Amino acid sequence: MNIYKNIKFNKKEGIKMSHLLTRACPICHGHKGTILKNIQMCHLEGSPLPTTYPVVSCETCGFTFADVEATQQVYNEYYTNYNIHSEDSAVKDFQFRSGFENMYELMKNYISLNAKILDVGCGNGDFLRYLQKKGYNHLYGLDPSSEAITRLIKHGGVQGG
Repeated sequence: MNIYKNIKFNKKEGIKMSHLLTRACPICHGHKGTILKNIQMCHLEGSPLPTTYPVVSCETCGFTFADVEATQQVYNEYYTNYNIHSEDSAVKDFQFRSGFENMYELMKNYISLNAKILDVGCGNGDFLRYLQKKGYNHLYGLDPSSEAITRLIKHGGVQGG
């Protein structure tokens, strides 16, 4: 069941509607938010995560987050079994290598090697390790999957949580 199917789109201003949140704000526990963007993703069949969800800004504190009902257990199952960030993904190396090179080319002239870099949604930290090989020293990763963060820390050189 797609609980977001009735979200209205305003093409000029984007989605900027106040609504009751599916889950409380992780920072202040507020229950009202403004929809900033509606995300649509493609998942493998059987994936436990929804394919559509809004990114919202809490009306109380302004924190921005995905308004998804999924628990940590659901995210762990997703990252273990359905995502290219899983440790044994066959398509990961080719797909990421070209993407990493493109992102590095865009950022290398603007971000110094001593900059502190935080990758939110870092998965296993593959991009952070790529940046480490390019000479960046202060790398940090955040991800909802505890399994991904465990692998990130195991490989060393990057802090995760």
